[in-house]
Amino acid sequence: MQRADVYELQALLLTARSRKGSWHAACDEAAQGLGEIGMRWSRGEIAVMEEHVASERLSRALAAIMATMPRSAADPVCMLACVGDDQHTLGLAFLQLCVRESGWQSLWVGGSTPEEEIVSIAGSGRVNMIALSASQVSDKPEVLKALADEVGAACRRSGTVLVLGGRAPWPEQPSFGQRMTSFSPFHEFLGELR
Repeated sequence: MQRADVYELQALLLTARSRKGSWHAACDEAAQGLGEIGMRWSRGEIAVMEEHVASERLSRALAAIMATMPRSAADPVCMLACVGDDQHTLGLAFLQLCVRESGWQSLWVGGSTPEEEIVSIAGSGRVNMIALSASQVSDKPEVLKALADEVGAACRRSGTVLVLGGRAPWPEQPSFGQRMTSFSPFHEFLGELR
């Protein structure tokens, strides 16, 4: 991931998808590689700029793959957003592949999504599912619990499915919704919804 260009990363991802047989399994594997880059950065083995370049290349490769995946206006819609000031969207980009592969449309909102807008969409019933991601930089469990409770209450009222993901300290048992820590269980969950 550090040395490959966008096209090489695309090829690596497609090869992983072919070898693993599904995007959720390929994404679980790729997420481990991404975690390794984060660990190298935290140990001072790579510079911030190197980590950012690798992340940006991976993001572009994932977007190029997404552009080739068919969708239908009749498919249910999953909104994908990071919470608070979190700009770490690669987990969402992996999740987007899993959502599309399972026959869902994705509504990409991305990073730094204001809480009030998430709650508004959750209560509106305009989407079938909301997938919120928070990385390790979102390290305040009490803030995440309050957000999960507020969005969860709005989702419960509107009948919208809620999924909480990422490495942040979300509540393990949210008052409403599901806590997911990898892509394979998310895929199984989507299968139960169909």
